[in-house]
Amino acid sequence: GFFSPDLSSLHASPRAAASSAPERRAAPLRASPRLNGSPGRRFTMTSMAISPLVSPLASPLASPRSRAGFVTTGAPAGGPSICIAPRGVSSPLGFAVRVLLVTACPQSAATLKWYCDMLGLMLDPLSSGEAAVSLLSSSASALCELYDLIVAEPDLPGMSGYALCSWYKQACRDQPCAPVDFVLLSSSIDAEACAAFEVDLPLSKPLSAGCFAHAIRLWLAPAVSDGEVGGGRTAGEAAP
Repeated sequence: GFFSPDLSSLHASPRAAASSAPERRAAPLRASPRLNGSPGRRFTMTSMAISPLVSPLASPLASPRSRAGFVTTGAPAGGPSICIAPRGVSSPLGFAVRVLLVTACPQSAATLKWYCDMLGLMLDPLSSGEAAVSLLSSSASALCELYDLIVAEPDLPGMSGYALCSWYKQACRDQPCAPVDFVLLSSSIDAEACAAFEVDLPLSKPLSAGCFAHAIRLWLAPAVSDGEVGGGRTAGEAAP
């Protein structure tokens, strides 16, 4: 494989490990080619059936990968209290959005697959943290370029979603490359553990279709007015 991850320290409980989290090593980030877009690949809306909230997704939009990360905002009526909002999301780049979902719950996998299908998102489901580590560590491109977003649940066989997030962020620093945002879906949010394990955004379960569409709409919406696109380029500038 690309490298052999040491998982021996990733099986502790989130709270126990949070109190003894190692100092994180800073490293220069290598821009991902996916940040520069791929000609011919467009984000498209396959269904308008969820909610009026998804209508802005009908046109090609930006890559969600933004080093600025997530901030939170209010949810639509009836949704959970936390949704995704953009902070420095770039201008349109024109490629499909690919999501890695890690959950051991078939119902969660089916629900998120249905949501993503209706929004035109490509979803790859895995059922364990070890499977995700194996996939992401198989090559530099798998770690840094294959996905635009990683979504996981905390209760996974073998290693927790918290541990998976911590491993992923450290692996990106070791490469080095820019990590994608990591979302944790949980019915019981542990803010202390999320901070310790570098979770970008905890989202409350159950997650309604309306809130998911609202979150994705805001996450993808262009949020800068100076024409900058992903990877530090400006609109109209050719990708390297």
